Amino acid sequence: MAQLFSLGDIVLMKIYRIVGVGWIALCIFIGFFVFGQIRYVYWLENDTISFPFFLFIGALLLLIGGIVAGAVLHHGATWARILICSIAILSGIMCGMRAMSVWSEKGEKLFYGVIAIYSLLSAIILLLPKKYVA
Repeated sequence: MAQLFSLGDIVLMKIYRIVGVGWIALCIFIGFFVFGQIRYVYWLENDTISFPFFLFIGALLLLIGGIVAGAVLHHGATWARILICSIAILSGIMCGMRAMSVWSEKGEKLFYGVIAIYSLLSAIILLLPKKYVA
């Protein structure tokens, strides 16, 4: 009987599944925060659609894409690795800057620091070739 998966493939799928589920949860959490900021978005500015509206829609689309990519990451889709990795890099930069801010309180610094470290680790895992992850 032919073996469908090797032990390395199974371990790789588990690592990607852990990273994918983490990013699904993080994108849903950040999505609630971003959607809560809708009251601050100016829809029209001088009878044209405003730039903050484009940023709002772009952030929501990126987060929805992150949720979908996190769900299919363990199947080995290359586009999912690229999208999650780009979200992780952006999140790592933003949360790292927020954690180092002098206006943040200690609890906030810890929260944003943990997200920045998770983002950095998942970006490293996703940037490595598949044969080196397991």
